Amino acid sequence: MSLYQRRDVLETLAALFGATPFAGIPFGEDTNTLTGVVDRVVEDLAVVLLEDHGDLVDQTTIPVEELPAPASEEGAVLDLVMDGDDVERVRYDREETERRQKEAGDRIDELSD
Repeated sequence: MSLYQRRDVLETLAALFGATPFAGIPFGEDTNTLTGVVDRVVEDLAVVLLEDHGDLVDQTTIPVEELPAPASEEGAVLDLVMDGDDVERVRYDREETERRQKEAGDRIDELSD
C-alpha cells in the first residue's frame, strides 16, 4: 500500500469519526486543490489532466503505485492538492467518476439513436 493509499484510508476513517484532517494537508477551499482526470496510463505512470473550475489548465504524471487503487484506470477523477507543480496529496472521487462515466454513456446513447 502506497503512502497516498494509507493517507486516503486514514482520512476516510477520520471523517467517519468526526476527526480533523491529518498531516496538515487537508482537502478544502483554503488549499490549492485541482481536479484531475486520468487520461492514460503509460508504463507505470498515470498521465493526469488538470482542471480548474472545469477548464483544462495543465497535465502531470503520477506513479500508478501512488494512486488509490480504483484511481489507476483511465477516466478516474481525482482531487489533487498541489504545491506549485508538485502533487502533494491525491484523493479518488468515486462519485464524480461515476457521474462523468454515466454522462459519457448517455451522450453515446443519444448519438446512436
